[in-house]
Amino acid sequence: MKTTLIKIMIGLLPTAFSTDAVDVDLPQDENNDDSTSIESIIEEYNNNYPMIYNIDETNVQVGDEFDPLAGVYAVDSTEDLTSDIEVDGDVDTDTEGQYVLTYKVTNSDGAWYENNRLVTVSQNESTEIPKSPSKENSGSRVIFENVKDVTIQSGESFDPKENVTVIDTDGHDITEDVHIVGDKVDTNKTGEYYIAYTVIDRFGEPNAKAITVTVQ
Repeated sequence: MKTTLIKIMIGLLPTAFSTDAVDVDLPQDENNDDSTSIESIIEEYNNNYPMIYNIDETNVQVGDEFDPLAGVYAVDSTEDLTSDIEVDGDVDTDTEGQYVLTYKVTNSDGAWYENNRLVTVSQNESTEIPKSPSKENSGSRVIFENVKDVTIQSGESFDPKENVTVIDTDGHDITEDVHIVGDKVDTNKTGEYYIAYTVIDRFGEPNAKAITVTVQ
């Protein structure tokens, strides 16, 4: 449901942005079975820079092992670049918290793609490693920090941007560029409200993350 909502919300971005953004590939359900061969992805890929797949935001349960390259791969329009992926950053799976990893890959023409990945270490069960390859899962291009479902009490104030930070693929803070669209949250009326945070990244591509706001 939220993936559909995100696609709709992206279509509501200011008209200065292309309405074609509705068709962008966004993170899909972890259980999607739309796997395919890397060869077919390379054949269909037509961008002028490479792409890294399966670096969505993920959770690691405290004490579990975490391989930052598990399920991750990269291609351009001519070859499999998975073995050329570089990862910068560390995740301490014994200490709860949020960690940011930077993934980068460069092809033989010198074109490169870099993206950040938010890894949360918590008591929650570890996120299932995504199927690889899966052309439907290219990872969120930007990091939405502290953008998550929230429950508030009736009458309690709610600021959708409080403590929210959005980081572009090159590490720059682009929080001021975020548009929040969707339901108007009435904190005096109980119920569930759906809103999405949308932003254009440095590649000119739209990104979004949807949350549920529950008023009790």
